[in-house]
Amino acid sequence: MAIEIRHLRQFLAVAEELHFTRAAERLHLAQPALSAQVKKLEEELEIQLLIRSTRAVQLTASGEEFAAKARIAVEAYDDALATAAQLRGGGAGHFSLGINPRMQPRIRMGILRRLEAISPRLTLDFVSESSVRLVSAVIEGRLDAAVVVAPTHTATLRSVLVRNSPLVAALPSTHPCATADSVTLWDLRDDEWILPSANVFASNSMMQTLCLEAGFRMKVSTKATSNYDEDFIAVREGNGIEVVPENFAPARVSDDIVFVPIESATIPIYMIAQASNESRALGAVFKAVVDPDKKLASAAATAAAAS
Repeated sequence: MAIEIRHLRQFLAVAEELHFTRAAERLHLAQPALSAQVKKLEEELEIQLLIRSTRAVQLTASGEEFAAKARIAVEAYDDALATAAQLRGGGAGHFSLGINPRMQPRIRMGILRRLEAISPRLTLDFVSESSVRLVSAVIEGRLDAAVVVAPTHTATLRSVLVRNSPLVAALPSTHPCATADSVTLWDLRDDEWILPSANVFASNSMMQTLCLEAGFRMKVSTKATSNYDEDFIAVREGNGIEVVPENFAPARVSDDIVFVPIESATIPIYMIAQASNESRALGAVFKAVVDPDKKLASAAATAAAAS
């Protein structure tokens, strides 16, 4: 087969996730199809990139080296497309970006600083809303783009991974793990988990999947909440724990709640926009939003990965 950019994206997704099922979900592909594509890539290159077992996937030494070069190639390709988009459109005006109400101020300020350097004439307006409402606003054209936790599966939207956010556990100060430097998901197996309404936070199913992969079924608290303030009230009152992306955890809520990092547990954060939007402004905002340390822009648009 002729090696295309989508084949590199697919291999990089597996290399980053080290798990075919999670990589397939990220790319919106069937797992057998992804496995077959990566196998064909190995055959075309005539090198073994992965060590496969029933429980895990590991990179070979050749796979590590190839992944580094493939990432550079994909980033260069994406940068070229972003440059082309910038050349097609203007750089001035206003851009509306939907965000989760819990996004930390330091994250928002970082986005604004990077955008100022990339496109100083573009004004960014943040709009805070629930994930479900943000998706609707982008579909209806009321927002230019939005940053959400769960990827969106529609033909009219494009979802691009911008960062993998570590998870933290919000625990009552009386919890046995409250003084620990970190915990595992397994340490939280006996706790009841407080899940916001799906209308507020669209990643509940992703949390449940993480628990199953850790070896247990999540115990969901009967104290369902409808807004973010209620979540922490429920935790403080001992009705359960809550697990949130690190980027959404406040520095401090009260002396009765502590935030403890969860080892080896992350959740993907995506930026969504209408698939037809190829404006320079969108390219500039995407560059400002993408995690500057993780360099995840090369994880790329799902539309391109599936093509």
